Amino acid sequence: MSSCYTDCMIPKIEPPSPPRRNFLIEIWEENREAVKALLADTFLALIAFAGLFVLFLELRGMERAGYPTERIQVFETVHYWGYLIVLVLFMADLIMKLFTFFFLKRKP
Repeated sequence: MSSCYTDCMIPKIEPPSPPRRNFLIEIWEENREAVKALLADTFLALIAFAGLFVLFLELRGMERAGYPTERIQVFETVHYWGYLIVLVLFMADLIMKLFTFFFLKRKP
């Protein structure tokens, strides 16, 4: 009888529920390789676009310095194709990495 008395007097404590995790942490843990591919490609594309922006500023400086407009137009054409090539290369690379991760279930 004494054991029933002590067991009945002690309140039953339920374990606390686990804290709710952040949405970004869940995405990171479930799709770590895909997120790494996205971040890496975004970082490299931003570096390439920053370099092209510096070249754009140099073209404007050449224009102000009185460089012949015919030659500047040639450089601007090359500059345009540079933007297009960077965009196509990085988008194709990103699409291939995401395809291999999501559909083939391999690391990119």
